[in-house]
Formats: sequence, structure tokens, C-alpha cells
Amino acid sequence: LWIGLFRNQFSGSISGNLWRSSMSNAYSLTVLAYENRFTGVIPADMFSGAGFGPALVFVQLDARLNNFSGLLPVLDFGPNTSPSTVSIWLSDNQLSGDLPPTMFSYFNWTKIISFELFLHRNQLTGDLPSTLFGGSAPASSVIDLSFNSMSGTVPAGFLNSLFPPVSPSSPTPTPGSLQLNIKNCNLTGALVLPEFVTGSRRLYANLNAASNRFSSISFGSTSGNYLRFL
Repeated sequence: LWIGLFRNQFSGSISGNLWRSSMSNAYSLTVLAYENRFTGVIPADMFSGAGFGPALVFVQLDARLNNFSGLLPVLDFGPNTSPSTVSIWLSDNQLSGDLPPTMFSYFNWTKIISFELFLHRNQLTGDLPSTLFGGSAPASSVIDLSFNSMSGTVPAGFLNSLFPPVSPSSPTPTPGSLQLNIKNCNLTGALVLPEFVTGSRRLYANLNAASNRFSSISFGSTSGNYLRFL
């Protein structure tokens, strides 16, 4: 299913009953609604009531550059659905409140190969949840939370889920690129970076933590990996 609504003058809210029939056989879902004038909250049941099945492998939601407000919903595609590629663009809106620790609790992270989350330039507040990515995000991940109004420190669990160490005793992970942008988020305290253990994985990691209020930084070992800080 592919829906293109981008670059129009649509206004008003989006109904949670967007899907009128069962999507149990859908292979992919792409909703492009960026650069409009949509307002209101993003309905919590926008996806949970759609009845997606095990065939769904690709999900793309692009609703950037609108006027959505309120809290972020928990994303639930159904108990039997495990997409391998997920891309969510909600940047440049007026979303507020904390990042829900359970926002992706229904995701099967072991099945996801590529994950993108763009929430920059909103009005998000609060702490970064340690459990946001269920302990370990996919090797190919792009997370942009920049230009929000968060507070507090960066929990070790949050960084470890994005940049997990590679242990010589563990199976070799799939090579990938991990990018995290937390620029200008009003974060404080010590920035404690996870240790990168030497292994066969050649990891490219891009961390942008500029323009915050960090007081100190400690580096783990980066032997065998390429780590760049901005």
C-alpha cells in the first residue's frame, strides 16, 4: 500500500480509522504526508487497529513539516507483524511531552534490519529512556532527536542499545552504520560512551552531541572500529 499526500494544503486532524479494511496481506506500507497543514495528535490506534499480518516487511511514515502536536503514540503493528525495515519521519512538528519508553515495545528488534527515526525540531521534553530500543537497536540505525527541549543525562542503557559492544565470544553481527544526533537537546551531566570491543565487525558510528550542557565525557575503546564525534 502506497499513499502519497505530500506537498498539499491538507489541514485538520487524522482519524485513527484511516484503514477501513484488514491489511493482513499487505507487504509494505508507505504513507507520505509531509509538507501539509495537518494538526492535532497522532492517533494511538492509527496502526494498532489495522490488522497487519506477518507479510508486512516494510513500513514508512513521513509526516514531517506539519503542525501535529501532543504526545507520541506507542506504535503497534500487531502481534504477528515483524517488519524488517522501519522509517519514521515526524520532524518539524509541535510534538511535546516525553519520549514514551514503550514507544517501540511491540517491535521485534531481532527481525529489523534497517531502522530510521527522525524527531528533530519538535518540543519533546524529559529524559531519554534507557529501554526505548528494547536493549539493542538494529545495526543499521539512524536516530535524530536534535533541537528538542529534553533534560537530564544520557542513560548508559540508551547508548548501549544503539552502540552495543562486539564481544569476541558472541556471533559476528551484521555490519552496519549507527548514527545518533542529540544536538541542542539541553542534556546535562557526564556523557559516558560505551566501549567498543575489537572484533571482526567494522562499525561506522556517528554521534553528534554538540550544543548541550555536558560537563564531562569518557571514551571507551574504539579499536577495530571507526568512531566519529561531531
